[in-house]
Amino acid sequence: MSRGDAAELVRDARERLEASPDEAIRSFRDAVALLKRVRTPEEAATKVAALVGLGSAYMARRAGTRADDVEQAIRWYSEALDFVFARPFRFTPDDLLIDASDRIRALLAIAYDQRVLGSREGNIGRILVHTDSVDLFDEADTELRATTLMLRGKAYRDRSDAEGLGVMDQSIALHFFRDALRQLEGGREETKLWADVHLEIGRTLLRTAAGRDETPWTDAAEHFRKALDRYAALGRHVEVATVHEQLGHYHARRDRESGEARAREEARDHFALALRHLSPDRDPEEWARIQTATARLALDDDMEALDAALPGFASALDALTRPEHAETRLEVLAEPAFLLLLAGRWAEAAAMLEEALELALALVNRAESMGGRWAAASDIAGLAHGLAYCRYRMGDLDGALVTLESGQARLLAETLRWSDPDDAAWTAMQRRRLARITRRIRKLQSAHYGGMRSIEDSDRLEALRRRRDAMVDGFRRGTPEPPEILRIAPDEPGTALVVPLVTPAGSALFVLAAGDRHVEPDNVLELPDDTAAEIDRWLAGDETRPGWLSAYQQRDTGTAQHELWRTTMREVSGDLWDTVAARLRDRLRELGISRITFVPTAGLQFLPLHAAAPRDADGARCLMDDVTVAYAPSAYVLAVSKRRAAARAAKGPALLAGITRYEELPALPSIADEIAMVATTLRPSTPLLDERASRKRVLRLMSGASIVHLACHGAGWALGGARFRMSWTPPSVLYLWDDGLSFQDLLLRDLRSVRLVCLSACDTGLVDTSLPWDEFEGLANVFLQAGAAAVVSSLWAVDDRSTSLLMQRFYANLEHHGQDPAAALRAAQLWLRDSTRASLAAVYEKRIEEGHDEFMDAYTELMLGGDPGERPYAHPFYWAPFTLTGH
Repeated sequence: MSRGDAAELVRDARERLEASPDEAIRSFRDAVALLKRVRTPEEAATKVAALVGLGSAYMARRAGTRADDVEQAIRWYSEALDFVFARPFRFTPDDLLIDASDRIRALLAIAYDQRVLGSREGNIGRILVHTDSVDLFDEADTELRATTLMLRGKAYRDRSDAEGLGVMDQSIALHFFRDALRQLEGGREETKLWADVHLEIGRTLLRTAAGRDETPWTDAAEHFRKALDRYAALGRHVEVATVHEQLGHYHARRDRESGEARAREEARDHFALALRHLSPDRDPEEWARIQTATARLALDDDMEALDAALPGFASALDALTRPEHAETRLEVLAEPAFLLLLAGRWAEAAAMLEEALELALALVNRAESMGGRWAAASDIAGLAHGLAYCRYRMGDLDGALVTLESGQARLLAETLRWSDPDDAAWTAMQRRRLARITRRIRKLQSAHYGGMRSIEDSDRLEALRRRRDAMVDGFRRGTPEPPEILRIAPDEPGTALVVPLVTPAGSALFVLAAGDRHVEPDNVLELPDDTAAEIDRWLAGDETRPGWLSAYQQRDTGTAQHELWRTTMREVSGDLWDTVAARLRDRLRELGISRITFVPTAGLQFLPLHAAAPRDADGARCLMDDVTVAYAPSAYVLAVSKRRAAARAAKGPALLAGITRYEELPALPSIADEIAMVATTLRPSTPLLDERASRKRVLRLMSGASIVHLACHGAGWALGGARFRMSWTPPSVLYLWDDGLSFQDLLLRDLRSVRLVCLSACDTGLVDTSLPWDEFEGLANVFLQAGAAAVVSSLWAVDDRSTSLLMQRFYANLEHHGQDPAAALRAAQLWLRDSTRASLAAVYEKRIEEGHDEFMDAYTELMLGGDPGERPYAHPFYWAPFTLTGH
């Protein structure tokens, strides 16, 4: 055959595509082989048609494995798109480049919508990329245009908060669905696509919360019925089953929210009708979904009915046996596992949770993008805590603690494992090879911390991770590892690791002291009342009082709201004392422990355990009076921090950057005093104030510094993380003089010289509330990834003057009293809390006597602000926000 036969092969293959896709595949392949190199625009057009035809033939294929067929379709569509954009010839704007690329992107979106491999989040991201700005104006493209709009709506609706805008995405989705329906007006109302769009509108409305101003969720039934009539007329049995499933959910919601007569029976009937149209072998995911829904309906929040519900879950799991079913199997497993946990059936729950945790960890490794990894990681901590609680209740204390550790800050631990390998058996060459590939991964990964990123970056990131994993597996072959419990235990006398275990069924506190080779039963403090729901109440509040986060978010709306926040701080600190800190302090006293590292979890990341205090103490005494408290995302992260701290110079150059005035933000006048005082304490140091603290200069001087101190405004990103990540360029998280620092800026720095980062700004210790909290995504995490040994950061918006005083004392303790960062911070906080106006003013008086008149305003403000014997900063609002993460 010659090159001239390629066009004929493509025409013949197109005619046979629907009836004989396998024959069409062979013809399209032959055409592609003939046109390995194209010479004319006509040959280029034929090659594109052959590549697109190959993708479409695989999508139409009935034999073989569906997952593999979709992967092949994506491969050939992608090759077609790459060929078009390679532009082998100069095409006019109306020719191949524009028209073909838009059609190919639409076909790629359809393929990714049907993809079962890869992560759900990654596939949704690709749909959004390929449906963005697709222009299909030809009449022949009407259905493809409507399909593109529908898929874009589905992607907005189904993406997680890690990638999206939450509730707002539902409104965006409805807009795209209704636009798709408008495209189908005038003769296409009887198509399957028309029914598909109505089904998706119904699904979206069913997710809408009650009481919202938009279209009520009860309108979903009308759209479901329209879809059902059309699918039935077209003989689409699987789709008919899907609509019955959705109608079942609709009536189940009616039963929950209004208790309407027969609603439960109607739900049960629709689920039964759905199952009649399905087969567990042919339609495993659909079958599993409906069996799970039937089991939920049987349960109806009644634990007595658990045994009646379990067969439904078992039937669902029996259908989900292939690797591509991993995400759905995980979802199904978790539900009965936690029901069994609540019922106290530890062994049954443990078996399910163990499998679910293994699946969750595998899904994290399979995810390509950071958004996909965050979404996959959202299950890990909860599953690990559930499994650890089962093992704890069955008497396996070591196993419980090791399981807890496996679920903590998994993504951060993985990053540090490659950047700071602890295997002494590795050669220098192996370490250099690992360092090179790790730097490339970090560079690509940095783009995912705020700001849009390309799918191509995700593909490269996935490929690099696979190369790294294969490399490390080869390095480690035959290398023995110590028992897991010994890798967790601290090694300094008088210290302990404290790890909370939090589940819906109850909680416990594990205390692992230095020298312990096993978890001692007396060192596990049972906390039966501190369930996950109780911690949620501390954070979100209830009808009797506001919660920590809810009060904090309202603090700037008025004086009364600010006082309410301060009152809530005392109330929740009292709760922490009553339920956790008091018993912990007593046990630490018995063990002779004066220093702990606390691994917060399940929302405890937002709360200052060190400031937990009896309600009647009025702030005069708290946990920190008895023990030094540092924090760590996990025991592994703590071990990395210790190794880094030991390897770095105790003294070295310090970078001090501060901003006192902004164009659009409140001034921070005390920062000038803070930078000046700290500069006289830390030598050598490079103090940069205001215009000297430019973004470029600060980033340049960070690398090579031993201490990095940044005093400025924080961007307040943590409480709105999803919106934060939607900007087109990496947004700022710390505001400097001329520009801000982004996560990407920081991740690209080499901070392997940095012993300590101190973030003297608001909210710098908060974790992103829209991501899995136990992954500790935030500034401390990012500085640790960049190489710093430890980070001082704040849990709330801080006061300008008191923070300046605290930082001055902190560095004096660090430099002049030989204290490590955790002890220096504790001593500074206790000093600030207990100091009178007169004693605080004396700090400035000494400087004034030395000729530093710039401290006169601070001295005057303190002395004229109230009685000299008053303790102006006794409230924890002033002294408690800062914590040390690391060693």
